[in-house]
Amino acid sequence: MSAEQSGAERAAQNILEAEHLLDQRQPAAAESLLREALGLEPDSAVALSKLGRALNNLGRLEDAEHALRRSVELEPQRAAAWFSLGHVLRALGRLPDATGAAERAVSLGLGGDSRAVRLLASIRMMSGDPDAAADLLQSARASHPDDVALAVDLADALRATDRFDEAAAAYHDALLRDPGNPDALAGLGTVHHARLELDDAATSFRQALARVPKHPVAETGLAWVLELIGDYQAALD
Repeated sequence: MSAEQSGAERAAQNILEAEHLLDQRQPAAAESLLREALGLEPDSAVALSKLGRALNNLGRLEDAEHALRRSVELEPQRAAAWFSLGHVLRALGRLPDATGAAERAVSLGLGGDSRAVRLLASIRMMSGDPDAAADLLQSARASHPDDVALAVDLADALRATDRFDEAAAAYHDALLRDPGNPDALAGLGTVHHARLELDDAATSFRQALARVPKHPVAETGLAWVLELIGDYQAALD
């Protein structure tokens, strides 16, 4: 076995181990392995893509962008790198650039799941176009009818356009597939709140908080509801 082959194999092993560490939410350890892999294989688009993901998780967004741009420069068809780049650019507030990266990830398929579509829809929402986000997510549901996260994102977009009946139906659909989903419960609470169905809103918010005690939407929503029904001390608490 040549030294070159040995180095390539070590780099590949590091990349596999780093991916496992990323899935275990250990980005610092993953970064170390990926840096070593890139020392062996400097033009590895795979290692650069995963390094960008690790750096993003560590909050080092500019470094993450640099690694991801190099990855897609080396391998323009790498959907995962475009997806991660879209995430980074969204976090940096560069929404037009984020849109382009997310659209590229969508066009490349990203393994046939809904993550790229959901990312693009979230950028549309941040850009102030919830109608476009809702249309995008609604179209994606035909291919992903059992995707709970997609159903919740669709419901959020519909709620943002004041299409409350459709939003409630989408939240209920998510809850049929994942009973107790805290995001769906909190979102349903906001729909009830908008309709002034205060008892139902309080119930939904409390159910979400039972799952995630500090859920930001449910916690704030319950305080609003308690204030509206005159339970000011409970709202302050």
